[in-house]
Amino acid sequence: MAIIKTTTSMDAAAALRAMGFTVTTVKQPSSLRASFQYEDTTETRDFLAEYSRFDCFNFSPKRLLIARSDLYREARAVRGDL
Repeated sequence: MAIIKTTTSMDAAAALRAMGFTVTTVKQPSSLRASFQYEDTTETRDFLAEYSRFDCFNFSPKRLLIARSDLYREARAVRGDL
């Protein structure tokens, strides 16, 4: 059974998605904010650790920007802004 982690950091979620990991956008209970869920694996933990140290940028900036804009639209949709 997979463990699901949640983050409110759009930057981390976009980086995960740009690397090909599955990131799902959900509405936080009793909040107007959206959060992002991803599977907690060794690969995602290692990637986020490297990302926080600015050690790995193995994806194009364009992929990161596309992932971030997609997450932004998804977050607006789950909050009901669209």
